[in-house]
Amino acid sequence: GDERFTSGSIRPEQLERFLGASGYDKYRGRVMLGLDLRGWAPAKRDLRRMYLKNCDLRGLSLAGADLRESNLSLSDLRGADLRGADLSGSDLEGVNFSGADLTDTDLSDTALSATRFVDDTEGALLTGANFDGSYGLVEEQEDFVRSHT
Repeated sequence: GDERFTSGSIRPEQLERFLGASGYDKYRGRVMLGLDLRGWAPAKRDLRRMYLKNCDLRGLSLAGADLRESNLSLSDLRGADLRGADLSGSDLEGVNFSGADLTDTDLSDTALSATRFVDDTEGALLTGANFDGSYGLVEEQEDFVRSHT
């Protein structure tokens, strides 16, 4: 359930500063765990090396975002808009992308063990998505990806 998303690994005032930040350099490579980031509207698209592990990112608009070499493992990105985003070289193990729009998204060289692109109710939009060099998908998810890209 959603109880895993509370204040996470940072204090509430730190979370408020992060949510209102005009840039993200000081957060690059810093692991932030279990944060509820629904409704976050990043001020910039440069989100390289963001380590948002086990975070609630449902429904976020991250179209065109540069998320290269990020770690979003175990995060919930259901329904997120990631059209044209660059996630290359990222750790996406255990991420739930069901219902997300990944049209023209670069997912090359990503770790995808236990990652879900389809669940019981909906699948991700994957037209034009690049999965070159990605690895770790279970067969059911791999079949979905292969038939929808």
